[in-house]
Amino acid sequence: MNTVFDGFLTSLENAKAHNERLATRVKETRALLDTYVALVGQTHHTQKLLLNPKWTGAAGDAAALAEAERARLEAEERAAEQARREEEERAAAAARAEAEAEAAARRAAEAKPTRGRGIARGSGIARGSARGRGAAASSGIPSRTVRPTSAASGRRPASGASAASTVSTTAGGTMGRYGHVQSSGYGPRPRGS
Repeated sequence: MNTVFDGFLTSLENAKAHNERLATRVKETRALLDTYVALVGQTHHTQKLLLNPKWTGAAGDAAALAEAERARLEAEERAAEQARREEEERAAAAARAEAEAEAAARRAAEAKPTRGRGIARGSGIARGSARGRGAAASSGIPSRTVRPTSAASGRRPASGASAASTVSTTAGGTMGRYGHVQSSGYGPRPRGS
């Protein structure tokens, strides 16, 4: 029985070695076939080239390749020049638009009336200030030191009279209990001024 198994193992090892040799031969044959196909393709291409009446030879091919390269370089140069020119035109258009916008803004600023731009209107005399002979010169700005008429006179109102009925007469007109409030300079002029 052992002799049978030994013979079987020997035949398997021989088959394995044979298969390895076969695989090597197949690989070599495939490489040879690839080389043969490449040679046949090159031969066919050469045959077509030789039979072509327009073919002028290797010198003609070199000249054609040089011409194609020159044309490609010229096209790239033209494209770069065109891009540079377009960029310059865009920059010039942007500069023109900016200059036009500045000019329009300047014209609009010059065309605007100067009313209300920090220039004081009026006679320069604060409303409610004393006018006439003996009045102090006024700068046109109301003073904050105005006191109520009862405090200014130094007298208390007459007994029985309320603060609401106390009326002080000035050169600017009559003032009631709000005579001590500083005027903002806006609103209608007091009567009699």
